[in-house]
Amino acid sequence: MSSFNEAILMGNLTKDPTYRELSNGGGVCTLRLAVNTYRKDADEEVLYIDAVVFGKQAESCDKYLEKGRSVLVSGRIKSRTYDDKEGNTKYVTEVIANTVQFLGGNKKNETTTESGSEQEETETVAF
Repeated sequence: MSSFNEAILMGNLTKDPTYRELSNGGGVCTLRLAVNTYRKDADEEVLYIDAVVFGKQAESCDKYLEKGRSVLVSGRIKSRTYDDKEGNTKYVTEVIANTVQFLGGNKKNETTTESGSEQEETETVAF
């Protein structure tokens, strides 16, 4: 029997991205999403889901995203466990992102161009 593991989520970041460098030189960025679910027979339900992004895409997420920004994430669902500082086993379910699309306007670095390079804001006055 075959299986399929694909998640597509659109939501807003509940906090700024968390970025860290890995020992292999790459980076990982965690995005905390609030995803709204609407149903006719019930109140709105909000799911809080972590999306984990790797590599250059993680760097872009850290650089350009901030709390409140809308994103579209596609990837696969993964569950894992770890032991906290007190030795308790914790269970985590998250989305390992294949792609992250930034939705809405650019607020974090408004001085960036389409190519992503930063420019200084200067005012030019013609005489």
